[in-house]
Amino acid sequence: MTVRRRLFDLTRRLSNRLFGPELMHRSGLVRGLWAGWRRIVEAFSPAYRRQARFERENPEAPWLVPAAIPFIERELRAEMRGLEWGAGRSTLWLARQGLTLVSIEGRRSWRDKVAAWLQRDGLAARVSLPVVDVLRDHGVDPGTIDAYASAPKGFVPPAFDVVLVDGHFRSACLRRVPTLLAPGGLLIVDNAEVADVRDQIARLAPHRIGDFDNGIWLTHVYRAPAEGLPPLD
Repeated sequence: MTVRRRLFDLTRRLSNRLFGPELMHRSGLVRGLWAGWRRIVEAFSPAYRRQARFERENPEAPWLVPAAIPFIERELRAEMRGLEWGAGRSTLWLARQGLTLVSIEGRRSWRDKVAAWLQRDGLAARVSLPVVDVLRDHGVDPGTIDAYASAPKGFVPPAFDVVLVDGHFRSACLRRVPTLLAPGGLLIVDNAEVADVRDQIARLAPHRIGDFDNGIWLTHVYRAPAEGLPPLD
């Protein structure tokens, strides 16, 4: 773990202890300060520049740690059933691999853009794109968080072969995964460096099959055992 990531982790843990979890969602001031700091870091970070170059040169690649992408592709099979929280490039990428996908999105305008991309590429029939409106970046009420994490409804557990956690409220979404992921299925956690999910994914360490780091983000890949994943409450 880099020094910057250690400092960030310590700051988030201290903030959670003093002010409660999800402070950046509850305080516009804190979120603004964090966004300003990130812009400064990005301007001087070689890792951010490498990632930006990769995204420019690979417009069809998902926004994951680049080394994770071919690893995950080798694990995917056509006709797998997929679930992701957070639509985007990953939605098209998974659909191109032949998956049937449910993609939960919190921004209606972004959902519409992704839907247009799917239609353009002839992939719309493979993807369901329900929206749970997340109308604010801070001050989010618990009901919205619960609605977003609980959005995959009407499926008989275990309903999915692949689950990607890459959207809003990742801790709440992770708590839902053990009841949704089939034995032997893949769980992909993007931004696994975020302190709010650190305790949860620590419980999954025995099931980790991939750990990828580009210097700014972590992408972890897990395989569910025959008895399923442990509770992540």
